[in-house]
Amino acid sequence: TTADLSWTDNGTTASWNIELIESTATATGIATDTATTNAYGATVLMADTTYSFYVQADCGGSLGTWYGPFAFTTPCDAISTFPSATDFTNNTPTGCWSEAGSGEVTDGPTGSTSDWRENRAYLNAAGDTVNSNALNLWQSVDREWLVSPTYTIPSGTPHGLLVQVAVTNWGFSSTPTTVGDTMGSDDEVKLLMTVDNGATWTTLTTWNVGNQPSVSGTDYLADLSAVTGDVKFALWGSDGTTDDLEDYDFHVGVFRIDTMAGLSTDSFETNNFSFKFYPNPVENNLTINSKTEISSIEVFNVLGQTVLKSSPNTNNTKLNMSQLNSGAYFVKVVSGNSAKTIRIIKN
Repeated sequence: TTADLSWTDNGTTASWNIELIESTATATGIATDTATTNAYGATVLMADTTYSFYVQADCGGSLGTWYGPFAFTTPCDAISTFPSATDFTNNTPTGCWSEAGSGEVTDGPTGSTSDWRENRAYLNAAGDTVNSNALNLWQSVDREWLVSPTYTIPSGTPHGLLVQVAVTNWGFSSTPTTVGDTMGSDDEVKLLMTVDNGATWTTLTTWNVGNQPSVSGTDYLADLSAVTGDVKFALWGSDGTTDDLEDYDFHVGVFRIDTMAGLSTDSFETNNFSFKFYPNPVENNLTINSKTEISSIEVFNVLGQTVLKSSPNTNNTKLNMSQLNSGAYFVKVVSGNSAKTIRIIKN
């Protein structure tokens, strides 16, 4: 929200007129402020905004020529309000995301464009369309980065990051591709994190042919309990050094940061409604034990669509989740006029 503006003067000017405007505006030739020092400190700027400034020398009443425009863009504010979810319909997802088309993990990203692309989608386990950014891996040359904005993780409250990724056959339109494919022999996509603004990157998880995501999406939950302060994340994709026959898309469709309590918990209690549930993650049956009668249970996927319903009308029940694909789900438990939504990981 601030910028230092400076210039090279051709004499001994004592003051300068400054016109500072957003780049979409038209210059008027009327000063917005007067500078008595070089550099001039601009304040009260908006984040993630491109500005232009013009400068004019004031030689004791004799005015020089206006020079400009000189453009600069303010960086994005760090995101500090949670939950925070990203829509991957566009590439980059927002103006605060960035991308790069080269650079190993040890070196960091290089460049400003990449092969991550928009207008792609896959179908999740419930058959719903998930808009995604997708990376086509099929050669042996890619080192593609998709870098998040900065998030400020507060201390004292454990947070987490939920990412959903999928592997499908290569697609050339926004129509969801439902055909699966196989990652190449040395292909890999990494979820990375940096706490020093990109000086170093830490690998949170790696997807490869041995644990590749499903065609309908696979969730990964990163525990950020040990992280506080400013942090960035990145999806880094590589097709290695072997040019395999595989030709597929690697999708990212869900990227959500919230408290760990909001992403995963094992009990809930108020004055008139309390229950415990286990196991979490669940393989087949989710057991819910309540002090009061449970009237209904509804399961949603991460996009909010209902995928399972139950009306147990009992205090203790088992919810059969065996038919659901692996991933994260939200389970709404209702008892009388009280309700609570919990998050469950299905293995």
